[in-house]
Amino acid sequence: MALAVVASMALAACGTKTVTETVTKTVTVTAQSAPREISLYGHIKSLTNKGAGFELRFDPAEWLGGETANRAAIEDGVIPPGDVVPRE
Repeated sequence: MALAVVASMALAACGTKTVTETVTKTVTVTAQSAPREISLYGHIKSLTNKGAGFELRFDPAEWLGGETANRAAIEDGVIPPGDVVPRE
């Protein structure tokens, strides 16, 4: 369902308009079942037509630190090679 909403928003946008939509879903959880939904924050990298459906490539945004943060910042061009991400 959510993929269909994202797909329709992306097709309507045609690359010239940013569309943001918040979807709220209420799920009833019993002692016998667990939620089957995971919420992630991130960015849609691409949405391509694949046969009868679509393929969504998602880049999750995560808090990084240490060497992982340094490499990611260098790859993104935020800091020059050899520099380090400042600590909080």
